[in-house]
Amino acid sequence: MTKPFSFSEPVGEKRNGAIRPKPAATLIVLRREGATMRVLMGRRSDRHVFMPGKLVFPGGRVERADYRAPAASELDPEVEAKLALGTKRAGEGLGRALALAAIRETFEETGYLIGEKTRAARPRSRHPSWRAFHEAGYLPDLAPVRLVARAITPPGRPRRFDARFFVLFDDGGMERVATTDRELLDPRWLTFDEVDEADLPLITRRVLADLAGRLSRDPELSPGGSVPFHFMHYGRGKIAIL
Repeated sequence: MTKPFSFSEPVGEKRNGAIRPKPAATLIVLRREGATMRVLMGRRSDRHVFMPGKLVFPGGRVERADYRAPAASELDPEVEAKLALGTKRAGEGLGRALALAAIRETFEETGYLIGEKTRAARPRSRHPSWRAFHEAGYLPDLAPVRLVARAITPPGRPRRFDARFFVLFDDGGMERVATTDRELLDPRWLTFDEVDEADLPLITRRVLADLAGRLSRDPELSPGGSVPFHFMHYGRGKIAIL
């Protein structure tokens, strides 16, 4: 069911001892090869409590360092406005931190550096991933990032996240370096048909369907496009539009 978003609804509320969702971010990196679209994905280890063995996009929860990380460019104002909808923490810089977390997690899990080369003095960060990112001579680039979905993990799961799904296009020029993170196994570029046949979490499949529909209407993903919001409302799955 699709309907306008109402800020009065108890979205992601903590009820009956349910775990409160933590802010998290995912990045869908798309690569166009002629008429073929490919997406960067990897498989989670079978040892993980959350979504073991599933094919997923790189991503993870927001870290404190993401609020302070410098960037080569900032989010498009329309994207930033979308991120501010439905949250009381917009004034704390949560939207920017979410986008930076998506870029950091993609670097940690795949080795791809999403940013711009810089000759400026390297920023200092206590976070090992941001430190490695900066030592490679890069600053993250937020301007091309688009928001395409939001989803809150239903109650009853061992982990719960209030996740934003971001997208950007890669022209094949992203630099890749070795990383030590093993959370995402065998990251690779897959066609949408290959992904459709894989073992996906339900929300991943829904977000991909949403994205495919938006790409058909808006191939360049304009920053002000509509954003589906998947959540539970008193035990029933809902979709709102941001």
